[in-house]
Amino acid sequence: MQDVDAHLADRTDGLMEARHAIVADHALQWPAGITLAELERLAILQTLESVHGNTAKTAELLGVSRPTLYDLMNHHGLK
Repeated sequence: MQDVDAHLADRTDGLMEARHAIVADHALQWPAGITLAELERLAILQTLESVHGNTAKTAELLGVSRPTLYDLMNHHGLK
């Protein structure tokens, strides 16, 4: 069981490092005074752009499931 826990910890650390590297390379930028809803929309758009439209990667980077990402995209009128 300890081997499984160690493997999962290593995998999680690796995913977090990859996530931070991608986010660092593609830092989100937004204007002052933006609403939370506008910020959410912008975060989705900029993340999608940074991963060339890959929705699975976008969902992973934003910390949501793919179905939740699709719901958010629909809510914000994104396709």
